[in-house]
Amino acid sequence: MASIEIFGQDGHVLIDQNYKNLILLEKFKGSFDGGGGVVRGGTYTVSRSAYPGTTPVLAISSTFLTALRRFTRNGNDYTWVIACEAAGRLSSADFYIFNVPNAIPSADGILQIFNSGGELVFDSSLDYCKVQGMLSASTGQSNTLAVPVGGEYAYVVTIPPYIYSVTNFLIMNFTGVVMQSGSVRSASFDYSVQGYPAQPPFLSGRINWAAKFLIIDVANI
Repeated sequence: MASIEIFGQDGHVLIDQNYKNLILLEKFKGSFDGGGGVVRGGTYTVSRSAYPGTTPVLAISSTFLTALRRFTRNGNDYTWVIACEAAGRLSSADFYIFNVPNAIPSADGILQIFNSGGELVFDSSLDYCKVQGMLSASTGQSNTLAVPVGGEYAYVVTIPPYIYSVTNFLIMNFTGVVMQSGSVRSASFDYSVQGYPAQPPFLSGRINWAAKFLIIDVANI
């Protein structure tokens, strides 16, 4: 048994010496542009290195629809290419990167909890990932998750449902996520790139018919 355990109102252990949670590593703004031949929508690329043996999590908060277009990993280097609807072109969104580091950094919080090996497992001054709920999404449909009015929320990036076709354009219809007052909504948007010299028969298809987006509370971080 841990030397200290913190329980919630439901009687479940919230924090003990085995506690692990995603920690905010970075918050920043990014502006979507129309480079790379994009003719409808916009693109923003995030590239970061991670702690060895860990996987970072990217979350986005925006007032326009966004979705993951491409994700790549090379060793400990991660790259997310994010697409947005036409209304977001030349506009900015808030980005958050979370991770569970191999060693929890001390932030000199009022409350710190250590395990039996003397390792820090919790610091009250760190910004932890706080889950608000789950938003379901599917191709061609709009879904909504109600959230408290006045809060600040973001969604964790995952592979979205989308439809694509390739001619002399790459045309993609993503199901993305947007933050609204009192709700987080998923809906479809068009994104297209010119300069694809495809020849008949042209390609088309549907990827990932449905998905679930983790919605997190990012107020005061």
